[in-house]
Amino acid sequence: MNRKYTFTIDWEDFSQLLAKYKFSEVREPLKDIDRQNKIILDLLAKYNIKGTFFILGILAKYRPDLVKDIQKQGHEIAIHGYYHENLNTISYTKIKEDITLSKNLVEDIIGERVHGYRAPFFSLTKNRLPTLDILAELGLLYDSSIMPADISKYGIAQFDTSNTVYKLKNDAEIVELPVTTFPIFNKEIPISGGSYMRILPISFLKACFKKLNLSDKDVMLYMH
Repeated sequence: MNRKYTFTIDWEDFSQLLAKYKFSEVREPLKDIDRQNKIILDLLAKYNIKGTFFILGILAKYRPDLVKDIQKQGHEIAIHGYYHENLNTISYTKIKEDITLSKNLVEDIIGERVHGYRAPFFSLTKNRLPTLDILAELGLLYDSSIMPADISKYGIAQFDTSNTVYKLKNDAEIVELPVTTFPIFNKEIPISGGSYMRILPISFLKACFKKLNLSDKDVMLYMH
């Protein structure tokens, strides 16, 4: 059975983030971002894969040309917030301001609406579920911020692992596209990207994805 795989990238620059978190400064990204961006786009083009790039505002501000390059190659442009703030450390007012700033900037760059959002650090936790109402209010159609697993710093245990439409306030609704996990001993384990995919043995990952291919579950992959 051929299953549907969704390939996503949290488009950010680690040098920028290091300066932000260590020195509280938003600096220009290093020129390495050009090489990294080209490698990713060339690989996706080689294998005819289209993905969704969740664009970080502080990087897009300095490199709108790279955002346009991504768009020109047919990839979906979504947003990753502006300042890469953990949602659990800021107020809902600040959350709305951050998402609005990111949305307006990216839409100005690409000349069209964006429809999706992913929170930094997958920090849309149980305590921050009202963020979904903010997203719908701002006209976004889907969110992909929830890790349906019991993780110490993020994630929502027992959250629905399926792509689901949720009813919100004022008759609004939003689609939640959770990151793919794999059940082991009745516990969901992250496997589909980031450090999990780098650390877990390749034989284990192949076995997990083989079983997912035989299931009715769509798979969400992510990288940085």
